[in-house]
Formats: sequence, structure tokens, C-alpha cells
Amino acid sequence: MKHYWHEAAFIPDLADGETAWKVASRLRHLREDDFVGGFVLRRYERLTSAEARTWWVNGGCVVVSSHPDTPERLPAPRRGP
Repeated sequence: MKHYWHEAAFIPDLADGETAWKVASRLRHLREDDFVGGFVLRRYERLTSAEARTWWVNGGCVVVSSHPDTPERLPAPRRGP
């Protein structure tokens, strides 16, 4: 739903029940038959650096790369253990 972020995913103020319901309803409408269960809300955290994607095999990280939407923004090298 990232392409519908402002209309169907992001609720800027949970105290604004009318807007929250409008966003949730739009998400439900867009998901149609793929909608399963209920809604989960979590706080939005603005990233302070590039977003990283990781791939894990048998409990160990084997690859760290940039997000596909921003391939030019490489994540910072990991420091420490």
C-alpha cells in the first residue's frame, strides 16, 4: 500500500478519529478480498539514515543492501558486534 501512503496507510493524528477511520476504510477497500483479520496500528518512525534490507540464512545475516526504492542510498556500515 506504499503507493497509497497518504490515503490508505498513514494516519497523522490518531486523535482525529474521522480521518483515522477514513484512512482505514480506504485501506480496507483497496485490499478487497486480500484483507484478512483486522487493523494494526504502529507509530511511524522517520528514519535518520538510509533504509537497509537484510537477507538471513540459518540465523545469520548474509547480505545487507539498500532499499529497492532508493538504491543510490547505501546503508551505513555496521559498527561493533
